Amino acid sequence: MTNSSPQGSATASSTNNWNTLSIVGLCLCCVPIVGAVLCVVALLQIRRSGEKGAPLAIAGIALSIASLLVLAVGGAGAMFLLRSNVPPPVTDSAPMR
Repeated sequence: MTNSSPQGSATASSTNNWNTLSIVGLCLCCVPIVGAVLCVVALLQIRRSGEKGAPLAIAGIALSIASLLVLAVGGAGAMFLLRSNVPPPVTDSAPMR
């Protein structure tokens, strides 16, 4: 006999679904804060609902952190390079030769 109760079919379909936020969070890992927040929310939803996608959410968090570090190091390096190429200020107090 088959189980025709609506409750049984809803439980089976929810465990076969992928969590949408884990997929979106992984895709947005190049925007570190947004990707990390979406993946953390996805992990919380996955634990509650039993959906698939926990590895995607964990990978999204890791890639978001790596992306944040790359952006921070790149930004600091760019600031250093821009700052080091600035010529010294010209003062009028020195006599001209």
